[in-house]
Amino acid sequence: MANLYRFKQDFCAISQFGILANGGVSRIAFSKADHEARNYLIDKMRQANLQVSIDPAGNIRGLRNGSNPSLPAVMIGSHLDSVPQGGHYDGVVGVLAALEVIRALDDSGIKTLRSVEIVNFAAEESSRFGMATIGSKAITGKLSIDKMKEFRDSDGASLFQVLSNSGCQLENLESA
Repeated sequence: MANLYRFKQDFCAISQFGILANGGVSRIAFSKADHEARNYLIDKMRQANLQVSIDPAGNIRGLRNGSNPSLPAVMIGSHLDSVPQGGHYDGVVGVLAALEVIRALDDSGIKTLRSVEIVNFAAEESSRFGMATIGSKAITGKLSIDKMKEFRDSDGASLFQVLSNSGCQLENLESA
């Protein structure tokens, strides 16, 4: 059974990253607030004994192995970044619900046949670059390095530059 207290604690913690005086949040993709939220999630995934990785596009993945790893994994998740002046629930609930599913399975001693993978898609609300759903585009093979060099933020930094500076290994983008 899901632990709503634990879920609420995580939700309240992530809601503090990028909180605004008017009650909204601003966790623009790859901003300080977004990095803080991503680091919090990585820590919680590790505490849940997930195999944590960051793919070449910056998507955070947490894998819980099933008893038959040759079967395709079930992937669940959402995103932590927000639009400017965004709401607290958008995206965050999906990522934390996915994490709580894993914890509930573990707490109940339930083993799954298939592996279950949580994903936090990077830059899904990417108003910063004038292009949204960047992380999911990468996973589905619909994002090219050439396109990433075209899209720029208001400071002139390209999506390619920002991802590279964030440690993403863009030369392996096709493996996202």
